[in-house]
Amino acid sequence: MKKIIICFLAFFLFTVSAAAQGDEVRFIDVDQYLAAKDNVMLLDVRSVKSRSLSRQEIPGETWLNPKNEEALESFLKTADTEKAYVIFCSCPEDKYSIRIAQVLADCNFEKVFVLKDGWDALRREEDIEKVNIEQ
Repeated sequence: MKKIIICFLAFFLFTVSAAAQGDEVRFIDVDQYLAAKDNVMLLDVRSVKSRSLSRQEIPGETWLNPKNEEALESFLKTADTEKAYVIFCSCPEDKYSIRIAQVLADCNFEKVFVLKDGWDALRREEDIEKVNIEQ
């Protein structure tokens, strides 16, 4: 429980800045994701609004609402810290992805990567299957 509280404090206290991005978060591009996609868990941290506007998702992804504390707490309790995670969002400068990546790193997840350009990169890539979200 103490670990969860510390992770939540990190989540709310972490402020994304241009200087912090390069030092604390590892980025990959869509080609690197494609090369490793069978060995990573894809985390979609797009907002509810963004998901409803796109109406698409990647099969096998896990959606984690970036504004829902309970969903994050549940994920942190059950997620395997040994797995590799690729996180994406649809916001400018990958802000939600960076924030969630920092929380995971602060909670001892070692293999955490932010997909550069997030949903836009995935959406443009023809080799990545997309399916409609059930509304």
